Amino acid sequence: MTLKTRAVWISGLAVALILLGGVSSPAQSQARRVLKHESERQELFHGHSMRFVPAWQGSALLGVEDGNPSDEPVIFGLDRDGLIERIGFSFPGGRYISIYGLAGARDGTIAVICSAYGNEGQPGTFLARIAPDRSRKIVVPLWPYSPKAVTVSPDGDMWTVGFTKTPDNQATAEYNVLKRFDPSGKLLTTTSLRARSGLVPPDAVETSVLRAGKDRVGWLTNAYEYIEFGLDGREIGRFQPPPGSEPRAFGATLALGEDNDVLVGTGDSEAFRVWSLDREKHSWNAVEMPGAKPAAWATLGFDGDRVVLVHNRSISGATVARYTLSAAK
Repeated sequence: MTLKTRAVWISGLAVALILLGGVSSPAQSQARRVLKHESERQELFHGHSMRFVPAWQGSALLGVEDGNPSDEPVIFGLDRDGLIERIGFSFPGGRYISIYGLAGARDGTIAVICSAYGNEGQPGTFLARIAPDRSRKIVVPLWPYSPKAVTVSPDGDMWTVGFTKTPDNQATAEYNVLKRFDPSGKLLTTTSLRARSGLVPPDAVETSVLRAGKDRVGWLTNAYEYIEFGLDGREIGRFQPPPGSEPRAFGATLALGEDNDVLVGTGDSEAFRVWSLDREKHSWNAVEMPGAKPAAWATLGFDGDRVVLVHNRSISGATVARYTLSAAK
């Protein structure tokens, strides 16, 4: 069974959500919000944590099993019913493939960013698109561009952020580069971004996060600055980081809903905190999570109008919890 069969009803829900508001109007000023716990269960999978952590995107929890890098790393998708799909990922001439990012669309499409070595040992970077029925795979060479985050927008375009290497692969020629590709892999736009960096300035892309909403794409830099783009690639909003934790690798997670709700989760040694964006006020509001104590490296995602929180992760799986997002009483 593919992820496509579990995404059909979400498409109808997305249409209903779109009818609730204007395509480009900002969210109204928010009252305090709360994540109300609905359910959770322990899911079993063998996830690899060296590159990124499993996160809910589109219609499934996506990750990579142990064995990344290899000549054929295995992508897994875990749907809301706990059914796992495993996809061996390889392409002609690709050796020692290292997957750095995955993105899922509501129709079951999966986008992959990776590096690999050719048969003669030459390095390469690639963007791949796997069809919902898994019958087709498009692989686009990108070198010397090296993407570090990827998402699929509602119109089917694939978005990446990364940096460009020098021809001799000894240094970085340009940091913080946004590239947008159509569903066939054709390059549409390239944009050099001004962005706050947190780990190794001026790099803002390493361990950053890209997500797509109803009519926009959001980028959470590794310094927790949040930037939004219209589907044509133009910047439409920029927001300072949420309060609290200092930036650290994999220390924040981003969820962008089908109605453009934005949640950012930040973790430190004490707690995992969730923040909701108030676009009108250009501010972040703390979201209440009664009784929940997720680990610092939890991830957030939207499954329709439900929030999926993945936490208490181990080598043999994770706790996947579902919440409703509503106004606090």
